[in-house]
Amino acid sequence: YTAEHRVLHAKGEDRWGLLNVSWSFDKNKGGNFFIAQVIDITDQKRLSRVKDEFVSTVSHELRTPLTSIKGALGLLSSGKIANLPDKALSLLKIANANSDRLILLINDILDIEKLLANKMHFQKETLTIGALIDESIVSSQGYAQQYQVQIAFEKNAASQLMVIADENRLIQVMSNLLSNAIKYSPAKGNVLISTSRNGSMVRVSVIDHGKGVPVSFQSQIFSHFSQADSSNTRDKGGTGLGLAISKEIIERQGGIIGFSSPEGQGATFYFELPIAQPRMA
Repeated sequence: YTAEHRVLHAKGEDRWGLLNVSWSFDKNKGGNFFIAQVIDITDQKRLSRVKDEFVSTVSHELRTPLTSIKGALGLLSSGKIANLPDKALSLLKIANANSDRLILLINDILDIEKLLANKMHFQKETLTIGALIDESIVSSQGYAQQYQVQIAFEKNAASQLMVIADENRLIQVMSNLLSNAIKYSPAKGNVLISTSRNGSMVRVSVIDHGKGVPVSFQSQIFSHFSQADSSNTRDKGGTGLGLAISKEIIERQGGIIGFSSPEGQGATFYFELPIAQPRMA
């Protein structure tokens, strides 16, 4: 048994303790007995709170000026204001791309903060899973072209199944799964999306043919800020929050998320959501 408890110290101040209770057996000591240990974690809790507040404040304060910078860079690089030399235009496009990455990082941090604090609101509606996938593919096409990857969607009867979920959040999940599949696919490779029925659930699978997820990393793949620690994965970029956010979004809408990846044989990431029951007349 392990639990955190807040207690009132003899000096009148609140303290946090981590209580560990375990059972053991020792015939030399009379048989069964319990071992209890309390660790003072007040300082760790205080530092964690300060860190969370700092990250939240910085993220909110950065997003507004970054959005303005992004807009200005995009306008300049579009050539609508002035004809710029090729070298200047190239630098502007790099700056514009980097501002996109910063905004993505900040949005991911804010999203995970809302999810962990139970402050994210879901606007649920009845959706056709196939139409949702189509929309996700359209929004990911530019990214796929950048990596010279084709996205294919195998439509079937399961594609017409309905779910009750937040459309924007499901598109966010699909975008995360597709961007990962695209990043780790070989050039001129294919990413396949398929749907299937699994009892009362509909499953959406995103399949790539890359190198797969390293076995040593598979247990922590849905953890916050997690990325496989190797040169050929770190250079792909990303915040390390996409899968953690996707897991929270799917589970909070009554679904499950998972993956399978024999190392060296690509990866299949999937999520399942309850099928919406037809309304009675």
